[in-house]
Amino acid sequence: MAGGVQRDGAFTVIVSQNAGRIAFLAASAKRLYKPFSAADVPEQIKGAPIAFVHVEPNNPSRSQSKISVASPIERVVLKSKVNESAVVQPESFETEPVTWSNLLGGQVEANRAYATFGVDAIRELPAGDFDVVIITQHGERRCKVGAKDRTKIFPTKR
Repeated sequence: MAGGVQRDGAFTVIVSQNAGRIAFLAASAKRLYKPFSAADVPEQIKGAPIAFVHVEPNNPSRSQSKISVASPIERVVLKSKVNESAVVQPESFETEPVTWSNLLGGQVEANRAYATFGVDAIRELPAGDFDVVIITQHGERRCKVGAKDRTKIFPTKR
């Protein structure tokens, strides 16, 4: 194949708070036909509000000259679109390997990432849109969280 493997694949990004993370875990369990109850909810999620960012590499895609695969993730940060110097670092960050195989025995690898952020730190970002910045071995990828979605996910304190 002329182009080989290119590390320019896309990601799916999910941003949520505690309730959204619980729904995500429940849906994942259901998809695998596993039981899920209140006892299965991690202690971390039962406490104070936390922002969860889950970054999943999309499946590799193939064109005539190359295979596009997501680049390995090194870090995830949140960055204001209004003030580029306003950045929120994660409170926790983990990656997990992902491997895809083909019928000929070949494999390509990437990783998924899980990051948590303080909700108050996100609320301190300048009003308006912000980006989830995925820092990879081959550059940055960005996913915009629009002002309307931001308000839905992180409503102002009452």
